[in-house]
Amino acid sequence: MSQWGHDFRPDYMQLSSIRDEFPEVPIMALTATANEKVVIDALKNLRMKTDSYIYKSTFNRPNLHYSVKKKTSKTVEEIADYIWSQRKGCSGVVYCLSKKDTEAVSKKLNEIFHTKGRCLVNGKQRNMIASWYHADVEEDQKHHRHYEWSVGNIDVLCATIAFGMGIDKVRLDEGKDGATERATNPNLPFVASLLARSLTFGMLFTTPSPSR
Repeated sequence: MSQWGHDFRPDYMQLSSIRDEFPEVPIMALTATANEKVVIDALKNLRMKTDSYIYKSTFNRPNLHYSVKKKTSKTVEEIADYIWSQRKGCSGVVYCLSKKDTEAVSKKLNEIFHTKGRCLVNGKQRNMIASWYHADVEEDQKHHRHYEWSVGNIDVLCATIAFGMGIDKVRLDEGKDGATERATNPNLPFVASLLARSLTFGMLFTTPSPSR
């Protein structure tokens, strides 16, 4: 509506037409992060009432555990070992910088999961499963992979950072900026890890987590 409206998604600037089409319908505008200028621009561009109620909450998420680790040549193996040893039965996202990375990391994780063999996941003996998700995936596959991940048949999605905006999954929260804000349940603990040489991988996993 403001910074993104001109550079990222110009169609946002046309949202004020909603007021013409539905003059009596209440409007609610929500965002994960916005400075004061963006809030003012949103109120103006959506033609919201001058006495609109503005609610702000802290960016601090006490249910999120953050960690930053150095990225090495064995990072994907370390991710697989972590998932295998501590996150069976959890929902996870491995955020990658590029579409190519999502596919490569997913493939490598599946190879490692296969060598580790079957384990008990959500009451079933099976191999753990990773898949990838990005803008170039066919629409039917996007829906399929999202659904399979949301019901626990896919354990880990390797995705570009846009994934997670608007997801409806009870046991997943979002961490670090967009990832932090994608977290949906403030009553459950989540783990967000940044694996950095350059900002290449970011992981987010849901409960159960080890007691702290």
